[in-house]
Amino acid sequence: MDSDPCDSAVESDEPAPVFLVGFPRSGTTLLDKIMDDLPGIQVLEERPLMGAVRKALKENDQDDPKQIPHLGDNAIAALRAVYWRTARDNGWDGKSRLIDKMPLNLVESPLVLKLWPRARFVLAIRDPR
Repeated sequence: MDSDPCDSAVESDEPAPVFLVGFPRSGTTLLDKIMDDLPGIQVLEERPLMGAVRKALKENDQDDPKQIPHLGDNAIAALRAVYWRTARDNGWDGKSRLIDKMPLNLVESPLVLKLWPRARFVLAIRDPR
């Protein structure tokens, strides 16, 4: 993976995954069950997809958060490939719109948005009362 500075992410025709995030007991499981019943959508529940991306960054000495904005096009493409391969290895059919339900992926949002600038997040919030 290269590390040349690049202001714009690699353009891609593939749809970005949707990230279902929240805190424990916030309703993410209920939301994932509802979404998974929709046609053309597949939810992968608490699979280490972004963990595999982080591992790839560590293997290439690029895991410093300060380096994320400077990932080059080749690095972005390689990290996306790691993500999609891991998703397939974890049961994604490769056709459906992927909902990545890992509640604490919220902390990965800078990396997610570098890889997929158009990624969407569904944040589950529960009234604490």
